[in-house]
Amino acid sequence: MDPKAFPNSVEAERGIIGTILITPDVYVLFGNRLNADDFFVSRNQAVWMAIQDVVKEGRLPDATEVIDRLTVTHLLEGAGGVTYIMSLLDYTSPPVVAEQYVDIVKSHSLRRQLILNAHKTAKDARGELPPGEVAAAAIQALLTTIEDRQEPDAKSAADIVQARLAKTKASLESRESNLGIPSCFDELDELTLGFHGGNYIVIAGRP
Repeated sequence: MDPKAFPNSVEAERGIIGTILITPDVYVLFGNRLNADDFFVSRNQAVWMAIQDVVKEGRLPDATEVIDRLTVTHLLEGAGGVTYIMSLLDYTSPPVVAEQYVDIVKSHSLRRQLILNAHKTAKDARGELPPGEVAAAAIQALLTTIEDRQEPDAKSAADIVQARLAKTKASLESRESNLGIPSCFDELDELTLGFHGGNYIVIAGRP
């Protein structure tokens, strides 16, 4: 990919990896938020995969362990060699700063995928596929991209809806009129189970 055409932050990628290589125990703070394809630089992708492999084997992913892993898997040269990996140690940051770098890398990763999706949709739209199929494929690609790059602990819309329905069903079965602050409109309270903290409820109707 052309660095000028696709959003990226090489500095943030180096900061994340360098911090982990020299202080490997910080991986538990944010390491599970990133996948190899979130990184723009191919060498950084290779190093990150090695870091994940070392972690899966129950060891701390310091520079020595990561270099050993890349050597065993014959990927050291593709990852830039020992010289590049050791150079990453110059980009270490405090954990709180490295965690901010994760947000930057994740954001750029999502933007790149959205750009690729848009390019594919534009190409398909110029082809012979029916417009409906092109639109459906574009929507599916968008949903898949968002789902794949969603934070591991984040809840999907489907999960939130299911949890809400389950709560509503439990309330109705227990014959509770509402579980929150009543609105003084009986029918509304039956639908919403009352007002709850964190809710944003808009009431609208035709005049």
